Amino acid sequence: MFFFPRFFKSIEMSEFPIKDTKQRERHWYALYVQPRKEKVVHKELQKRDFECYLPLRKETHKWADRRKQVEVPLFTSYVFVKIEEHKQWDVLQVPGAVKFIWFGGKAVPVPEHQIESIKILIEREIAFELMPQVIRKGDLVRVKDGPFAGLVGTVLRDNNKMKFFISITSIGTDIKLEIGEEDLISIEKEKNKILR
Repeated sequence: MFFFPRFFKSIEMSEFPIKDTKQRERHWYALYVQPRKEKVVHKELQKRDFECYLPLRKETHKWADRRKQVEVPLFTSYVFVKIEEHKQWDVLQVPGAVKFIWFGGKAVPVPEHQIESIKILIEREIAFELMPQVIRKGDLVRVKDGPFAGLVGTVLRDNNKMKFFISITSIGTDIKLEIGEEDLISIEKEKNKILR
């Protein structure tokens, strides 16, 4: 049986220094939030002293009697947050936060230069348009929905019906499946979730 001195008290994990230098480094992460909650989550993150960024663009909305310029999120349902890896759970406690973009069992950092590029476009009001990422022959993809969800493979070819044949290499054997484009997501798109 162990006896502890009376002066020992409950200590939170945050009071212990993190020895792993990678754990102490702060990186940008894409935080997926509930629909139309981007501004609410951004404001709450700021209240809790997290460095965060919500890129907004101006749009002109028309009503029957007037027009008005409004600021809308550049990336629907996403807020960027710069944190140490061990702070991810704290961020997910913010009302409206859903999840980080994960790949390979961990949240994927967004490169600093991509965040800076977005800031420059927004701050300088440079004209641009968002382009959806197209899945092409040779792309590495993951099946996101359906009975084959989770499988990773390479797009072999597409046909007029926009169907994709992917090859799953398993135990030295290729498995060919015909899967609709709507069930596939580019691995690169999943990792970044923003324009290259």
